[in-house]
Amino acid sequence: MAHPTFLIPQISPDTINWTARITITEDIPTITCANGSKLKRYVLTDNKGNEIAATIFGHHIPILVPMLHLFKVYDITNAQEKLIDPQYRILKNPFQWTLQRDTFIRPVSDVGPNLRYFLDGLTPFSLIARHSTTKLSSIDIMGVVLAFEIPTIVNTQEGPKHVQRFTFVDKEKIPISVSVWEEMSILQGLVLTEAAKTLSVVVAKRLGISSYKGVSLSAKNSTSFTVNPQLEAAIDLKSW
Repeated sequence: MAHPTFLIPQISPDTINWTARITITEDIPTITCANGSKLKRYVLTDNKGNEIAATIFGHHIPILVPMLHLFKVYDITNAQEKLIDPQYRILKNPFQWTLQRDTFIRPVSDVGPNLRYFLDGLTPFSLIARHSTTKLSSIDIMGVVLAFEIPTIVNTQEGPKHVQRFTFVDKEKIPISVSVWEEMSILQGLVLTEAAKTLSVVVAKRLGISSYKGVSLSAKNSTSFTVNPQLEAAIDLKSW
């Protein structure tokens, strides 16, 4: 028997026998936790624009990741939902879903992805400096990857770290430096390097802001980079 379909806010840890139809709107790289375990995250969005983070742990990653694709629609049934400690939250939603091998996930091929909210909340490059003086923890941007530097090792207070820097530019020709560090420099450095070679449009979500030696942005473990999303604003920027 089919389960009733819910919007994300209608589901709680106590809800049973539920199904939600969602679009995968962000694909965040797999990271290695302090204890050596692996963690993979996605951002899921329902047809009203409600978001929730979905996490896959450890040995479930190679089982589930091959079947989950950015901007595809799925019916997900009875994922485990729990309240997340604020320091680990990547969205305003205080809950997250955990996807496991026994979570029912069904691709939906007859419905298009819901991307109408994907570009909401982007910060214009002209306002980034203003945000650097606030308590805003992260920002979202969209720009053309104009240039890249060769990966290097720099000395920090925590010791030597790998870093690669990229220059993004927006339609107003305002440049901003975006750095990817450590594991992220390996996971996303190649993607952004190829994007720079083709002057691709990239949407970056949850970048950290630094005002040290000028305003710059840095990727975090929760940062996602989406290359050339097929959305009107991104296509317009690409054609510019």
